[in-house]
Amino acid sequence: MGAVGALIAFVDAFLVVGDCQVRLDSGDTRYKGLLFSFPRSSFRGREQFIAASKELGIPSEWHDVHGAPSCPCCGPAYLYPGLEFWLEKEPELGKLMLVDIADYFEHPERHDGMPPAASLCRMVKWVEETGSYKIDRSNFSGPEFEFALSEMGYSPAPGGYVSKLCEDSPSERRKPDGND
Repeated sequence: MGAVGALIAFVDAFLVVGDCQVRLDSGDTRYKGLLFSFPRSSFRGREQFIAASKELGIPSEWHDVHGAPSCPCCGPAYLYPGLEFWLEKEPELGKLMLVDIADYFEHPERHDGMPPAASLCRMVKWVEETGSYKIDRSNFSGPEFEFALSEMGYSPAPGGYVSKLCEDSPSERRKPDGND
């Protein structure tokens, strides 16, 4: 096991395990070792992201994913797949989210935690049977949704998708003492 073990340790330490990076304009991810990098497969919505990124001036640069060492899905880079849903249902919100997420990866020093768009991305899930994203009611919270919109400075247009979601899930307002 000596020579094989040493070879595996070398490959793991110097070639495979390295930084995970995300491309700002597309959400593509890659692992970067010392001697080479290799991409992960793309996901749906990539073309939509690139088109919106060009319109918004988001560069096609690779940036390290912080806080995600050796994570098979590049940790926070999971945010990009949920964007497809919002770009389709409420394009202006989707674009704000794209800017928010790209800024999170481009300038991590500006952020104490995940960007506001992360909450909105977690509220959608991929449904294999329909081949599309939908609101994940198990992760959807009216107050969290409205707070994320507020943090992003987004006011939904009357009659739009987000406006209807806000109407369907009214805030659970509580008195200052926490009682109903």
